Order: sequence, then structure tokens, then C-alpha cells
Amino acid sequence: MTAVAGWDVAGAACLGAATVLLGWGPASSRRVSAAVTSSRRQLVSAPERRSARAAATRPALVAAATVAVLATTGVTPAVVVVAGCIAWLVAGLRARSRARRDRRATHTETTAACEALGAELAAGLPAAMAIERVAGDYPVLRAVAAHVRLGGDAGAAFRTAAERPGAEGLADVAAAWTVSARAGGGLASVLDRVVDDLRARDDLVREVDATLGPPRATARLLAVLPVLALALGAALGGNPVAFLLGGGAGSWCLVAGVALAALGVLWVERITDGVAR
Repeated sequence: MTAVAGWDVAGAACLGAATVLLGWGPASSRRVSAAVTSSRRQLVSAPERRSARAAATRPALVAAATVAVLATTGVTPAVVVVAGCIAWLVAGLRARSRARRDRRATHTETTAACEALGAELAAGLPAAMAIERVAGDYPVLRAVAAHVRLGGDAGAAFRTAAERPGAEGLADVAAAWTVSARAGGGLASVLDRVVDDLRARDDLVREVDATLGPPRATARLLAVLPVLALALGAALGGNPVAFLLGGGAGSWCLVAGVALAALGVLWVERITDGVAR
């Protein structure tokens, strides 16, 4: 009963800490013009930042909920720890996969948006009107259009939008926009070169993702192989499950093995994500 209460307290503490991590607050500015610009940027980026923060803490929340639920069933602490570790691993892998898909989709959308923007500028539309029209079809530029609509600097808005994962190409647009505004050069021709560079990056991203797929699959397969080993041991007449769940050295081996397997998979995921970026 004491062990169960301890797990309840631990689960509640984890849930409370994760809830605190999801909080966010606005920033203030001294001057009126700076306050308007800062608040506009915060209104644009706050939902995305809060979503990214929630995605980062979701694996911990899933693990804490799993631990809290299993702790009330009276199972051994080793099983609770292993189940929490597996839940954390699965939720983390799903979050990483979703982030990769979103990053690739945003990268592709950024390229198409820049191409459409260059075409609108080449047709003779004013910059503000071109951004507004393109933003209607490509959500990646909606924050930029809202900022420009309020009289803000387009280059600064593009730099802020480039902080979104997958939209890093907008930093090149911001640089081109700033140089064109200061030097008075043609922006449409510069955007054509930026679009060519973004297309080359798209091809590179697809090639890198295809190359990194096998290492990720191999790491996950190696993490599942111990389960097949347990099945093989049971088929040969042994009882490895009873040894691992019976307490003592077996439970320590189970916890250590699952923890090392999870860390190995996440280590490979972190390396491949670093290469992909």
C-alpha cells in the first residue's frame, strides 16, 4: 500500500510539473511602437510556440499518466517503470515522426509560396498586395501578411516567420527583401534565385530522409528483438518472463534492458534528426 501511494505521489508530481511547463506569458515593451510590434509578433508566434512546447512535453505526460494508472492496480514497481518507459518511448517516436512530417510539409509550402510571391511581384503588384494575395493560398505567409497589413516591416516579418521549423527559407527572402528595399533593386529576380535554392534544398531533404530511413528502422528493430528472444526462451522450455517479473535480479535486468533499449532508439533518432537539419 505504501508503494502504491508513493507511485501516486510521483505520478501526480510529474503531471503537475508537465502542466507548469505548458504555461507561457506575454512580454512587455517600454516604447509604444516597440510594444505594438512585440505584441503583434507574440500574437503570431505564441500559438505555434505553445503547440511546440506541448508536443515536447507530451511524451512525459503520457509516461506519467501510464505510471499513475498502473500504480493503482497493485503491480510490481518494475512493471510500472517498464510500462512508463515504453509509453514515453512510443509517444516520443510518434512526436518526432509528426514533427518531421510537419517540417517537410512546411518546407514544401514555403518553396511554393516564394515562387507564387515572385510571380505576383513580376506581374507588377505592390509588395503588400502581393503578400496578401499569396498568403490567402499559403498559410505559412499569413503571419507576414498580418504584420505588413498593420504597417510593419516585411523583412522583419519574414525573419520572424523563418523561425518556424521548415520555413527557414524565408530568412533568405527577408535578406533579399531588406537589400532590395535599401538598394532599390528588382525583388522579383532575386526571389527567382531564392526559389531555385529552395527547390535544391527540397531535393536534398528528400534524399536525406530516404537515406536516414533504414538506420531509424534498424534501431527500432533492435529494440524489439529482446521480445523475440523471450518468446524463443519460452519455446525452449524456459520461463524468462517469470524470472524478469519475479523481483530481485530479474526485475533489475528488465528495467535496465528496457531503459537501455529506449535510450538507444532515441539516441539514433537524435543523431538522424541532427543530420536531417
